[in-house]
Amino acid sequence: MKLKFLSPFLFFIAVFCAYGQERLSWPLDEGWRYSLGDDMARAEESHDDSGWSLLSVPGRIELDGAGQYFWLRATVGIPAGYRGETLWFETGKAGCAFDVYADGIYIGSRGSLPPRYFTRMQQNLALLVPASLTGDGSVVLALRCYYNGSEAFLPGFALGTADHAEFVNYLQNLFNMRVYIILSVICLFLGSYFIAQFISRPDDRASIYYALSLIFIAFYFYDMGTERLFLDGLVQRAIGRASLTASLGFLMLFLMKFFEAPGIRIVRWVVAADIGLFTFAFLVNIGDDSADRKSVV
Repeated sequence: MKLKFLSPFLFFIAVFCAYGQERLSWPLDEGWRYSLGDDMARAEESHDDSGWSLLSVPGRIELDGAGQYFWLRATVGIPAGYRGETLWFETGKAGCAFDVYADGIYIGSRGSLPPRYFTRMQQNLALLVPASLTGDGSVVLALRCYYNGSEAFLPGFALGTADHAEFVNYLQNLFNMRVYIILSVICLFLGSYFIAQFISRPDDRASIYYALSLIFIAFYFYDMGTERLFLDGLVQRAIGRASLTASLGFLMLFLMKFFEAPGIRIVRWVVAADIGLFTFAFLVNIGDDSADRKSVV
């Protein structure tokens, strides 16, 4: 019995150990420069960026209003022993979307630039840098970025081996994002079950409160885990965060109804006002993700 209880934990330990073997990466914190605006000539290896502003990563970039293009560039040294080999650029959980160019060659994207803008702050990616670009000991990385906010946060970049890229793209994103989709489906299933319970017994108000709590948290988990936004702008994110507030409110009503606590009528009005105010606050700041974050601090 004890072995059966421990088997899930042993499985996860084995997975982490397998991904942890010979996993090498090097942080890319220094040497970055940035410039506001958009010009595809900035992707070229020979572009002169000496007049750009210096940036240490992790760092923040102040933009001129909500929603703007900007570029990042850095000349990255290739560690001895890995020159002429395929390496991977780790994007980190940046708040902005960007296309990545290595020596002027497009190697991948994180999120999507306008007109179909979206970005997932929970997502970390590793993009392949071809071996043909690493042979001379350095590579120029240029990032064409867009952020739907007034302050872009860059948590950090790295360069790594194929083992590290596999760890980032599969194991990290499993726990950072895909597990939320699993939770969303489970909550939606349970919510549907308790709705059926309420339909069969209309006097069971506790079941409908619990069902609504599960359905709202299911949408919140879905927003956390989905790899792209399906609604324009920040509508999906605003609704997702408001859904968390609604879920907690209905959970409170469920507990009060289930335990027959007094004062549930007053609490219903409080919950309704709380949901309305939070939803209004998120939707008002829908055009600026930075303002949206500050409104709930």
